[in-house]
Amino acid sequence: MKNTRPSLARTARGNLRRKPFRTISLVVSIGLLTSLLIFALSASVRMSMGITRTMQQMGGDIMVVPVGAVTDPDDFLFGSQRISLRMGRNVLDSLADMVGVQKAASHTYLSTLPGICCGVSEARIIAYNPETDFVIVPWMKKSLKRELQENEVVVGASVEMGFELLEMEGQAWILGKKFSVAGQLDETGTPLDNTIFIRENDVMDVLEKGLTELQVKPDEVSVVFLQLQKGFDIDTIAKTIERDFLEVKAISRGKISSRLKNFFEATSRIFAFTVLMGSVLALLVVGSVFSAVVNERRREVGMIRALGATKGHVLKLFLLEAFFTGLLGATLGLFLGSGFGLVMNRSIDTVTRFPITFTPLQTIAIDGAGMAAGILICMIGALFPVRRINRLDPLDAIKEADVVSPGITGKAEDTGGAPAGESRPMVVTESLVKRYFDGEVSIGAVENVDFELKRGEFVAILGHSGSGKTTFLSIIGGLTRPNSGRVFLDGTDLTALDDDGLASLRNRKIGFIFQFASLIPTLTSMENVLFPTAFSSGKEILHRKAEELLKLVGLGDKLHAYPSQLSGGQQRRVAIARAFIMDPEIILADEPTGDLDVDTEREVMDLVKSMHKAGMTIAMVTHEKEITSSADRTVEMKKGKIVSRSFSPAGS
Repeated sequence: MKNTRPSLARTARGNLRRKPFRTISLVVSIGLLTSLLIFALSASVRMSMGITRTMQQMGGDIMVVPVGAVTDPDDFLFGSQRISLRMGRNVLDSLADMVGVQKAASHTYLSTLPGICCGVSEARIIAYNPETDFVIVPWMKKSLKRELQENEVVVGASVEMGFELLEMEGQAWILGKKFSVAGQLDETGTPLDNTIFIRENDVMDVLEKGLTELQVKPDEVSVVFLQLQKGFDIDTIAKTIERDFLEVKAISRGKISSRLKNFFEATSRIFAFTVLMGSVLALLVVGSVFSAVVNERRREVGMIRALGATKGHVLKLFLLEAFFTGLLGATLGLFLGSGFGLVMNRSIDTVTRFPITFTPLQTIAIDGAGMAAGILICMIGALFPVRRINRLDPLDAIKEADVVSPGITGKAEDTGGAPAGESRPMVVTESLVKRYFDGEVSIGAVENVDFELKRGEFVAILGHSGSGKTTFLSIIGGLTRPNSGRVFLDGTDLTALDDDGLASLRNRKIGFIFQFASLIPTLTSMENVLFPTAFSSGKEILHRKAEELLKLVGLGDKLHAYPSQLSGGQQRRVAIARAFIMDPEIILADEPTGDLDVDTEREVMDLVKSMHKAGMTIAMVTHEKEITSSADRTVEMKKGKIVSRSFSPAGS
């Protein structure tokens, strides 16, 4: 048989269909927030990786260039535009002999080859000394697995082979000389990928033979990189160099990425403020929506508490609803954030000059973090309204009362058991008092009531509106607590139970029939009947029994119909079937025929009488004297007190 047990997760998913426009609005709000979170995380990671790569590609602690040669150190290292920088090679030798310098290497920027046309990038030619270099050589060995030989060049990963420097496969004309192309280097994600590297000895050969015109002279270099010994301060050495060598500028590793760091810090502050404001706004939207939701379902919350749900079940139900809403919004935000990020990250790449490419794992981590944050914010926004409704007694929620009783919270002290004996009654109350407070005014709902209900007895509780009969029935059913007095149900002192204990007892021993249909609109008849089983892990799935109960109340052909597809009388019959699914020991009915037409009222009362004949204990609240004729006994209440007790013809 198809599994129709209405778990809390299935019920929560179904609840999203109740108010489609409101759900869509909330999903869009969470989606926009999630897209913002994903973009902010992505951009922050990209900038952080850009700074890291800047530091890595420098390859040393200090970079030395001619004074006035460059205003932006990043342009010098990572730009592909034409650069002509020259200083004497003697500077390299002097710097290598300085105290604190461990290694010194130089690069010479020869020329920039233009692309043929149409989007083909320029390629810069850099000469280096393989014997002393510690910037390029490690990168080259990693890619080529060897050092560059004489009359060889190696090209960056992005150098277009469409240059007119290739005469045949593996051969290239560069600077008027034929070179072998040793290969392409691994991609770094930086403009160094558009660089052709050549040995200094080969450049000297070009200069000696006059193969091409070069602005560089044999005794000139463009930049010197220094790697310091451990224990020496980088900034101190840099200041010493500028003091001793007036023709050069020393740029420390930290200054290389200072522009990126400043940009990163400023942008991070903007992102943080934007994300904070977006999160606060989303929290307010979610809180407002769920405040409206719980207020609309206030009576329903009381009903499911009556069916055996604990406060934890109610909280879980609404948080699951918030989770599924957040999940839909986060999924929407994933697509929005990805599309938005593609556009905006190009701008970031332009500033950082590092076209960062995320690995699949990094992408999953960023997207997952953004989605998780969006879902969490949705759940936090829903938490406070749900906790507020959870503070109410089930009775106060059902009645949608404007005043809330002070109640008795926590676990009461057990002061003894119910009257002993084999003929122990089903219900016994002792001096029950229940008062509500409107400001400083005390309103008595139940005043010093003693009552007893025998097993198998059908008692009608009669009284006008405001007489206290519903409150009295709710105390018997554990839906609210008395201010004083005691109530025993099948020997259990209800005043000695905590909230979870009362919920478990209601689920196991009491079947409630309310004065409203009280069906979950997104559940079918079968699912509504089975709904109490969602709060009892010890009960097996009672599909067959639910089907039999629905057939018993004349709805065998409406098993999979939703409440909106049923008449008022049919909905009431589903509620009656639901009251019996957990094999209760007592039925508590509150005005079950209050708003029904004559024919439907007769149908409902016929069902109630058939239950009584089968041996069920029933206590029914009503204000209609005609109905009391079906009961064994009638109890009349006025102003919170029992004023008369009588046996009806049915019970005589």
